[in-house]
Amino acid sequence: MAGFLKNLRTGINDIVNVAQAKISPFIVQATTSDKLAQNGCVVVKQDGCLTLYRRQAAISTLECVVSKPDLPARMCSIFRHTVEIEAETLYKSLVTMMVPIVNSCTLPFQEDYLQKVLDCVKEHPSWTSAHVAAYLGYHSCLKHPGILEYIDQPCATHQMTPLMTALIGKQALSVEELLRLGVSLGRIDKNGDTAFHYAVLNCPPVVSLLVDYDKNGVINWLNGRGESALLIACQHRLSDATEILIGSGADPRIATADCLPIHAAVKSCDMKSVEAIIQAYPEQANAKDFKHGGTPIHWAENVECIQKLALLGCNLDILNNEGNAPLHVVMLTKKKPECLLALLCHGANCNILDGMGESVLHKAIKNDDLELVRQFVVFGADVNQRTRDGLSPRHLAALSKGKNNGSFYQRSSKTRDTILYLLHVSGANRCDKSCKGCLAGCVTEGNYNGQPDQTMAALMKLDNVALFDEQLMATVVHSPRSPQQQGAVLDMTDTPVSLGDRVLCLDGGGIRGLVLIQILLEIEAAVGMPIRECFDWIGGTSTGGILALGIARGYSLQYMKGLYVRLKDEVFKGKRPYDCGPFEEMLKREFGEDAVMADIKHPKVLVTAVLADRHPAELYFFRNFDTSLNHPKSSTCKAPEEERKPCEQKIWEAARCSGAAPTYFRGHGPFLDGGLIANNPTMDVLTEIHEYNMGLRMLNRSSETRPIGCVISLGCGRVPSIDVHSTDVFYPTGPIDAYKAVVGATALGRLVIDQATVSEGRVVDRARAWCSMINVPYYRFSPQLSEDISLDCHDTKALINMMWETHCYMVANRHRLNELGSLLTARSHSVNLCKL
Repeated sequence: MAGFLKNLRTGINDIVNVAQAKISPFIVQATTSDKLAQNGCVVVKQDGCLTLYRRQAAISTLECVVSKPDLPARMCSIFRHTVEIEAETLYKSLVTMMVPIVNSCTLPFQEDYLQKVLDCVKEHPSWTSAHVAAYLGYHSCLKHPGILEYIDQPCATHQMTPLMTALIGKQALSVEELLRLGVSLGRIDKNGDTAFHYAVLNCPPVVSLLVDYDKNGVINWLNGRGESALLIACQHRLSDATEILIGSGADPRIATADCLPIHAAVKSCDMKSVEAIIQAYPEQANAKDFKHGGTPIHWAENVECIQKLALLGCNLDILNNEGNAPLHVVMLTKKKPECLLALLCHGANCNILDGMGESVLHKAIKNDDLELVRQFVVFGADVNQRTRDGLSPRHLAALSKGKNNGSFYQRSSKTRDTILYLLHVSGANRCDKSCKGCLAGCVTEGNYNGQPDQTMAALMKLDNVALFDEQLMATVVHSPRSPQQQGAVLDMTDTPVSLGDRVLCLDGGGIRGLVLIQILLEIEAAVGMPIRECFDWIGGTSTGGILALGIARGYSLQYMKGLYVRLKDEVFKGKRPYDCGPFEEMLKREFGEDAVMADIKHPKVLVTAVLADRHPAELYFFRNFDTSLNHPKSSTCKAPEEERKPCEQKIWEAARCSGAAPTYFRGHGPFLDGGLIANNPTMDVLTEIHEYNMGLRMLNRSSETRPIGCVISLGCGRVPSIDVHSTDVFYPTGPIDAYKAVVGATALGRLVIDQATVSEGRVVDRARAWCSMINVPYYRFSPQLSEDISLDCHDTKALINMMWETHCYMVANRHRLNELGSLLTARSHSVNLCKL
């Protein structure tokens, strides 16, 4: 019976041992000599601290045990294996890698440390003890004689050195120790990667440490794929590594791959790396890749990249090796409308011909894309520019068969006719007699001009407001050289109207300031000179004030248009009220953080704001000139600290104060948006001019006074009129009355806000009548819009449509525009004659 029980116990132990060997063969476990003896273990091999045992059982199991002479009570079972060949192979690897590490006496003799060594040996059998110690961060072991001899030896399979494995393991202390022990930075693995390549991908902070030991310029070495460490960093969006590499001497001009680091950074949308490279090497902003000759802006695939590259000075019109500008690349390959708009907003020229001799307008017409045709025309596309083959946009539109599959007759024909009409009203000429293959829409003798859509047809009609302007101005002198009748302001001098000051007044309206810019572009085209040179006084409120300052600072209207479109993405973020930080940063960037109003020498500028720190609130003007008349103060409140002379008043702050629209932005000091009192600043600007001249006369400086020669007032568009059923507010007596009271209160609140910021209606009538009484030509342009565009509109399509409607409105008012152009042109000629 005793023998039976003994055999049973032995059998159970064998089963348990085999199960352990099968279930967790490579889990390091604490053991003892007694336990080994109990399991019937006999020594098979012994190499220093490592011993391989065989368990005497029905099923043979090999067990590897590590021990230290100075710790006889501590033993660890490294592995248990039932396959003898595999066990002996692993044992040999442990002898070469684990034994030196354990013998170094610096490694704690604990299961978790030994487990890491075992796992590393199993995963990387070709490594040496130095590779393992470096990878695991056991840097103090590296000086041990059994490890030191391998610290610069590459492994057999991948040719990696211990320095590289230390970098893979992100072990900065191991890297530092290896470098101090004299390992070579010039080693490369089988792919040609250096320690710098490994550092970038695994441990960027040690790059600066590697640089201290780099005597041979290894930082710029290329791997087998022609990639530098800097290129790798840019590919993987490792901006911190990029900054360290650039600061440590990495050259972004070195590469033999398809692209340079700057292109890789753009492709991965790593804008921090892009900025770091361009700041250190400005020429990289327009560096060309080696495959297609594309610059960073050609590689940009989203709006953020395009905006950042434009601000960093990339050339938006540069051509690649195929003759394509970024606009062409985006349109032909990526087909992202938002990217097209971003390029246009930053000033890309849509009249450049691509490698096939076509502009983006030609492409849009051939693609039957009405929206893009509108967009390009709004952004200044030449509607008479010919392709390399001599075909005009009108000719292409007349012959276009479109690219809308399956609906040519139902959709494409109608779209084609609308595009033809669009080009016609924008000034597209018919083909000359030498052109072949013309149809009715473009032939010289033809009279077919396409068909407008419903909205365009309504816009092309001269509205009642414009007709009323013409009727009231009929008595005012039409010829710019005619002698003036007597008038309150003109009595100051006998100067003819052609030498009188030209006054431009710009309404407030948020993002609808794009309407102002579109109108000014039409005026600029009619006059043939920059708007800044056409006027002596420019006054503006809110968005109009910002535009006035931009014009006075010399920015082109196309640039200002791009700035306004970017405003919606850079400033109108999140929920109202918006964070003032981005708005202020944009104003500082555009106008200069230290530029003051006195820096603007011409024209005279008036920007409105409201002093809201008193009751009643007061209108305030930011000026670029000293007043000639001290206006009496009706308020007993002290002048605000922010009230400064032109030589002290910063331009960006003036713009910020004028644009501090309540509920959209917080006030700036005591100032709020000027639109609360003078959203249409025409009468206020004329009053300021009159008081300025009166002050000069009172100071015996009458020779400096000048009459008003012409007043141009521009609005941000008239919103559609809608019916309001009730503005009655009362105490409700029932559910129905409660609903009516809420509706009435809402309508009344809207009425109060609208009237506080009114810029159309009677305020226009008063300005018109004032000018008519003193025989001064007055022109008011403000298109009727098809929809009510909010001040912070984000809808790109709606904004493009708004600008297009403005363009149509100006076409309908072409005769008034030409009349104004003659007036402003005559003024310029008269000024030049006086100078002679």
